[in-house]
Amino acid sequence: MIVYAAPIITKHQILAAGSTALTKAFHDWLDENREPLLQIIAHALSTSGPGKPTDEIPPPADPKRPYLTTTEVARRWNCCVHTVRRKVRAGELPRLRMSQRHILIPIEAVLRFEKDANLATGAGSPRGA
Repeated sequence: MIVYAAPIITKHQILAAGSTALTKAFHDWLDENREPLLQIIAHALSTSGPGKPTDEIPPPADPKRPYLTTTEVARRWNCCVHTVRRKVRAGELPRLRMSQRHILIPIEAVLRFEKDANLATGAGSPRGA
């Protein structure tokens, strides 16, 4: 009696094959959708690209709380959340600490900081101010 052993496929081989298949599928999709994606990117950069802060303040989750999260401020200023947290730690922005990681910043403080940054630098964004 002849017994044939099935080849052993390793976890690494399975992951490599899956990665290759996903990469190929993504590249095929990207080739098919290149023009619409480039139009979306061009529009996004023209409306709120680097150095162009958004004029609207995103509404707070609760209208009775006139605060923004550090993520909302970072999006508005087109910077990293860590930059906003650094400004809070340095005392440049007042904050309401809800927990160790959850910080709220008054909208008035954000507007004041932007105004001061624009006056001091003449730039359109408080980034790096």
